[in-house]
Amino acid sequence: MEPTSGLEPLTPFAKTWARILKKAGIEDLRLHDLRHNFESVSASLNLSLPLIAKMLGHTQTVTTERYAHLADNPVQSAAEEVGRVLSERMKNSAKSRH
Repeated sequence: MEPTSGLEPLTPFAKTWARILKKAGIEDLRLHDLRHNFESVSASLNLSLPLIAKMLGHTQTVTTERYAHLADNPVQSAAEEVGRVLSERMKNSAKSRH
């Protein structure tokens, strides 16, 4: 038996993760899914890729770019927000004329 550093987990992580999911009533969730979701939300909040990379421990922003998919289409979201603001301004303008 080889000596250990004392930093090894007492139980394999896969078993611990399975027990956590079972207790939470979640059937299928990978840690990678959580990281990917964190990355997508960070990108949708317009956080910079270097910042997201640092939070996730990526040494290359290329890695972050590959996985930082936005939850929603950012062009559509931006267009909808601009449309909402313009609509409000038009309503306010029409009210002030009467």
